[in-house]
Amino acid sequence: MLDWGTKRGAVEIQLTSKPSPDMTGRLQKTTDLIGAERRVLLCCSVRTIETDRLRW
Repeated sequence: MLDWGTKRGAVEIQLTSKPSPDMTGRLQKTTDLIGAERRVLLCCSVRTIETDRLRW
């Protein structure tokens, strides 16, 4: 979690080239729980990850 005083962000780092929907779901739940406005999933992937709610 990054806290800028008035805004929060969630960052997750994965050492995988094939992030799963579960990874994005966990990050989304964490982001909602802490009230973060931004979320970032860092991984070694060359493709765009899309979920029903978000485009990563």
